[in-house]
Parts: sequence; structure tokens; C-alpha cells
Amino acid sequence: MLAFNFLQKIRGNLLWALMVWAFTLIQQMGFQIYKGIPFSNLPAGKYVLIYFFFLLFSFIRPKGLRYLFSTFIMILAFMQMGHLSYYGTQALPIEIWLLFAQFNEVSGTLVQETYHLGVPLLFTLPFMLVLYFTQSRLKFVTLPWLSLILSLSLTYYPLRTLLTGNNWGRQPTDQELYGMNVYLSISYFLGKILPLKMNRNHASDHKPLMADSLEIIPANSSYQNVILVLGESLTPNHQSLFGYERDTTPFLKSQKTNPHFAFNKAISSGVSTDITIAFFMNATYGVSGSGVIAQGKRCLFKKARESGFKNYFFSSQSQQQLRYIIPMICHTMVDELKTFEDIPQGDRIADSADDKELIKLLKARLNEPGKKFFVLHQRGSHGPYALRSDPDKKIFKAQNERVDDYDNSVLEFDRFMQELSIAIKSHEKDTLMIYLSDHGEGLGEMGVWGHGALKEPSYLIPFLMMTRNAKEIMKQHFAGLKNITAFNIEMFLLKMLGYKTSIQSNQEVLDFQIYGNDIDGLAGKKELTSSEAPYAHQ
Repeated sequence: MLAFNFLQKIRGNLLWALMVWAFTLIQQMGFQIYKGIPFSNLPAGKYVLIYFFFLLFSFIRPKGLRYLFSTFIMILAFMQMGHLSYYGTQALPIEIWLLFAQFNEVSGTLVQETYHLGVPLLFTLPFMLVLYFTQSRLKFVTLPWLSLILSLSLTYYPLRTLLTGNNWGRQPTDQELYGMNVYLSISYFLGKILPLKMNRNHASDHKPLMADSLEIIPANSSYQNVILVLGESLTPNHQSLFGYERDTTPFLKSQKTNPHFAFNKAISSGVSTDITIAFFMNATYGVSGSGVIAQGKRCLFKKARESGFKNYFFSSQSQQQLRYIIPMICHTMVDELKTFEDIPQGDRIADSADDKELIKLLKARLNEPGKKFFVLHQRGSHGPYALRSDPDKKIFKAQNERVDDYDNSVLEFDRFMQELSIAIKSHEKDTLMIYLSDHGEGLGEMGVWGHGALKEPSYLIPFLMMTRNAKEIMKQHFAGLKNITAFNIEMFLLKMLGYKTSIQSNQEVLDFQIYGNDIDGLAGKKELTSSEAPYAHQ
């Protein structure tokens, strides 16, 4: 009875919180439906938590502050939707710095292209107005000092980042609301980026990189299908194709003399998946990378669409595993996006996903009319290695169990490549396939196990190509390079998608930077120099 009376007393608070909760979700989901963007992957418990916070805000005494706190996420979501509309990506923390540093340029752009705010405004203003007029009609139970306590609580995340080095908010995630991502970006900016920017001696005050001068000019593509396979945690050091003593890649090794197959070692732009894929899919690297990604102008999906390609992103990884990746690849430019949850896998869990299922999706669309750009994103050889191959297909069992499991995962990758090769050969149209791993993997070499260390095993990757006269194409576009970097491969891929670039794929990138687990380089970086030991070309 007491509980019922209490609920009756706070029914105005409950109704207000429900309205704010519903409008906040409808605002974002409506925008996503309009733009054809996949829904954010919020865990079920987070919906309950969001309602709890809105209910807490309803107990704020000052009417204006109650309204401001309750609509705070909607206001920030409006900004995020405007950013998505213009750039195709969610905002990064570094852009808050750029907003002030380049205010005239940003404001000038907004004045000229206000229509990018039009649709977000339609999904925001009506809800804001309804809440504004509804607030005065409801009776609220309020608590003194709550507004002060909640205002102080907003400083928690920036202070935690500043004092502990916590990196939550360093880049958007697919498991938060748009508005919450903006708040976390602001927190990360205040707690980490701003203090470092204020320190004039910090390395973030950098000289321009070679990539900063890149110009991309429309041309023509000779390919009907371009297939980019993004691997996971694969090192050339454990492939017999590259001389490893165990025959982990029998099919690829058998193709060494095939003129339509080429391979080489390359260097990744980082040692963690979300950083390297974000850099690669936006044709950038190093200290300039986050700014380029934020603008979205070089995004491969965007450039492919502008060149007349239809875009596909098929991933064996789950929405949870992709939460930091999808916001960074201008997924608004993708015509069809599928993750582990969308691909039949029987009773497999995400860590044991079968990458060959991606080839089935590819084959179903290869014969469709028009030019097509496919990105097949594997689970590859990511740990736990034991789950990356079926028990009845494991051949290597004699050495260290961890190495055995990894080598068996490489053998599974070889089976993938064999099946992909068959699919490409059976297709009549001119097709290019490029494979590279996101980063390398250490199996004890140089004391490295796994990835994340700024050492060679973590950033040395395999680079494969299948197409007509692949060996000649490899020589033509990469001859003379001491090191093939991910950026060189990006220049090549842009050309294959129908562009001329001011930087050629066979130009040495002497200022190439390899990043740790932070898109702003705060987790460390390694710079290649002219004295760096060359990697043998195949």
C-alpha cells in the first residue's frame, strides 16, 4: 500500500521520465531509419539505465534545470546527427579542439550548408517543444540540492580521465546513444586532449605529414568488382607462403608461380583493430589520422560511391566486437551492412564464427549489375585461437598448445582463400581482390605474445592480391619500395576505385607512423625512418 501511494505521488515524475526516454530513443531511431543507418547496438540493460537517469532528473527542483538535464542527451544527439549528415561519421574528441581552433571555417561551412541540420532539427525540435509545454502541466516531487549534485557529477568522467588516464570516450561506440557519445567525447577532450594541447612541449604539435597533402582526383576504374578482405591478427611469420616451416598455407603456397596471384609483407598503421581499420578505411595514418577520419572526405566507402560503386560491408564479427569500428567507416555510405548476427552460423558463437560464410554472401551478389565494392571483414586468427578452427580440422598438435591453435587458425584462413579464389574465377567480370590483416600477431617473437606492443610482430602483416596479371600489377604499383605501408596500399586501392592521387602507391612513406591503442596517439607511436631495416619483397 505504501509503495502504491508513493508511485501515485511521483506519477508526474514517472510520466515525464517515460516521455523523455521515448522521445530520446525515437529521435535517434527515426533519424537512423531516414538515413538507412543500422540501429545502435545498445544492450537491453542500458535502456533501463537510461530511463532511471531521466527519472532522477525529474526530481530536480528548478524548472529550467530540470528541462535542460532531461533534454541534454537530445541536444547533443542533434549535434551528432548533424555531424553524421555532413561527414558520415560520429564526432571524435579532437574535433572539439578543431571547433575552436578553426571556428571561422566551421561556422562558414554551416552557414553555406545549413540543410545538413534540417533533418536532425525535424527529429529534435518537435519533441523539445512537446516536453517544454508538457512540463508545466505535470506535478513533480522535487529534491533540494539535487541540481547541484548532478551538475557536479558531470565532471566525474573528465576528472577520471585526467587523474587516472581512463580512455572511455576516446572514440564513439555503437553501444551508446548519439548524445551520450558526444558527452563522452567532451569528457575525453577535457580530461586528456586539452591538457596535452595546453602543454606546448607535447609531441602533438607536429610537423605536417606526407599524407596531409593528399589530393584525390576523379578518374576511371577498370574493375567491375573490387573486393577488400580485412583480416584479423594474421602474421606472415606463421604462413608457409612466407617461409614458415609448418605448411599452414598449402593453397596459397601452391599459387606462388601463378601470374594472377601476388603477395608481399606490409606494415600496418597500428597495433589494434579499431585504430588500423579506421585509418585504412579513411586513407590516412598517424597524428593527422583522427582529423581526417572526423571529416570523412577520404572514406573509401564515400569515394567508392562517388565513383559509381555500390558498397557492401560483411563482417564475421558481432555488433559488440564492431562497436568502435562501425562509427569510423562512414557506414552511412554502405548499401548493405551485415554482422555476425545477420549471417546464419548455426550454434556457433561470435568467437568461433566461420569466415567462409562471408564468401556465400559475396557470391550471391557478384553477378548483380553495376560496379561493386565489397569489404569482407574476418574474425580471422583473433584469440582465443582454439576457437578459430573446428576440432576435426586441426592438424598441428605437436608444439606449444597456443602456437598449435594459432597455426590451425592460419590453415583455416588458407581454406578461406582457396574458396574465395574459386568464387572469383567463376565470375565473368573483371575482379580485383586485395587482402591485408588489420595488424600482426606475436607468437613469442621478440618477446611479443598477441598484439598491442609497438614491435614488429604486432605491425608486420601479409598483403595478398588476386586479379588478372596480379604479379605485374604488384611490380608496377609497388616496385622500388623498401617498405610497403598500409598507406601505399590505400593509394593503390583508391586508384582501383577510379581516382588519381597526388601521392603514388610506389612512393616511400618516410614519415609513416604506427599507433598504439589510441586514435590520438596518446598510447604511444612508432615512426619509421630511413634507417629502418627493409622488409624483403617476395
